[in-house]
Amino acid sequence: MASISNRITVTPAAKLAEILASREASLIAQRFNNTGVILEGDDAGVIKTLREDENNLSTFGNFLDKVKSSVQHVCNFELNWVNRQSNMVVHILAQLAKVQSLGNWDDYPPDFLCIDLHVDL
Repeated sequence: MASISNRITVTPAAKLAEILASREASLIAQRFNNTGVILEGDDAGVIKTLREDENNLSTFGNFLDKVKSSVQHVCNFELNWVNRQSNMVVHILAQLAKVQSLGNWDDYPPDFLCIDLHVDL
């Protein structure tokens, strides 16, 4: 998926970053007609809000509503909260993306990521 991902402009709000990443994931899943997609996030409030049916009137409500709209078109789209330690691969990628390009990979992720994935499991 890294080869088709987009860089999200730096934002001071972690919650907004989580929402924008969720939006990107939902658009990728929609574009490839994926089924059985699981979106994991470590912001319990964002995951809870994305599960709700009503429109969100918070500061980031417009972004949240766009994510909800996108995931309606993906079959078997699941939203799960995970703690930060369970989300370490994503955290490592985000930190690395701040200082260098992650490059593209088609079939296999880079070695450093495979090691972190193994530890994460």
